[in-house]
Amino acid sequence: MAVLSTDSPADTPGDDPAGAGLRRLRAVWGLLILALAMTGLKALGLLPAWLDRLPEWHETWAAGLDAAFSWVQNDLGLIHVTREIAS
Repeated sequence: MAVLSTDSPADTPGDDPAGAGLRRLRAVWGLLILALAMTGLKALGLLPAWLDRLPEWHETWAAGLDAAFSWVQNDLGLIHVTREIAS
């Protein structure tokens, strides 16, 4: 007969026996290290110019993003939320 026990650490809620939580934590640390490295390169003037500015396609999205932001701000009445985001 099999013994059913809920004392196993893998059975507790929130635990992921496959290790997805550890992979996610490593990804977060990796992104943090990348951001700090790029910040350091920028401060030292070693960051290439093509990494220092927005790509050219941002102009095509500007009108749409402005319209969506205005709709959320004015039509939905979320002026206070958008002011908090912008500050």
